[in-house]
Amino acid sequence: MVLITCVDQKNGLGFNGRRQTSDSAVYADICKYAEDHFCGIDMASDTMLALENYLKLTGQEEHPLFTEPKEARFAELDDCKGLDDIYEMLILYRWDKTYPADIRLEIGMQNYALVEQHEMVGSSHKKIVREVYQHI
Repeated sequence: MVLITCVDQKNGLGFNGRRQTSDSAVYADICKYAEDHFCGIDMASDTMLALENYLKLTGQEEHPLFTEPKEARFAELDDCKGLDDIYEMLILYRWDKTYPADIRLEIGMQNYALVEQHEMVGSSHKKIVREVYQHI
């Protein structure tokens, strides 16, 4: 299973029960990356709504076709504590800032190796980095 989530510079996920921020460039990249790598994606309902709105705005009627037998999970406000061993891969979208956070990603990063980085410009962020980690 692959975990996809968005974090700030200190692995913050959310504050006061809400995500820290969002960016349509991240939704676009998730669609593109998933289209190239995964067979399905399980996303939280509010994130799925944002993704569906993005797809409508870009003229796409359906979610991308996922081509490989790998499942992905988008965890927006789940700290994933104690779940290190179930994820073979982590895809972190890292914001260029540090936001107030009372929910942080609790995955043991010592169990993962950084295998890919891709920098992009977002619609509301000057810099977003997609970091792909492989379980070691």
